Amino acid sequence: MLTMNCIITFDLEEPRHSNISDGAHKARTIGFDASVDVLLEMLKTYQARATFFVVGETAEAHPDTIRRISDAGHEIAAHSMHHKRIAEMTEEEFRSDARLTKEALERITGLRVDGYRAPSWSAHTKHTSWFWRVLKEEGYLYSSSVVPL
Repeated sequence: MLTMNCIITFDLEEPRHSNISDGAHKARTIGFDASVDVLLEMLKTYQARATFFVVGETAEAHPDTIRRISDAGHEIAAHSMHHKRIAEMTEEEFRSDARLTKEALERITGLRVDGYRAPSWSAHTKHTSWFWRVLKEEGYLYSSSVVPL
């Protein structure tokens, strides 16, 4: 029997966090919790574990849902506080954002948050050379912020 290890991640954010200017951000978030429940049921069916990169303000608006994800054995990781692109922040603004996000997620789950993913994979510019250092200083162990686009 062939055994496969799969890696699956989700960015958990609301439509208003979209950085795509197609009007998707105007969609209502009706069914947010139910949508997450569908994902959790699918993951359970296939006995899969996932990492959910969660926007801090989304976690604060849906703490019970975030706890359900965590209680089901999935990792909760940070996806910024307000889904603002890294290059649009100063180093100190990013430091505050990373710290607030980590604190909010840890308060909600009661677990340490180790991972971070930049909104829209926005950490890879010449203007954000401080990004990796700040993440480390704020206690993050890894970043899933670069994708070869």
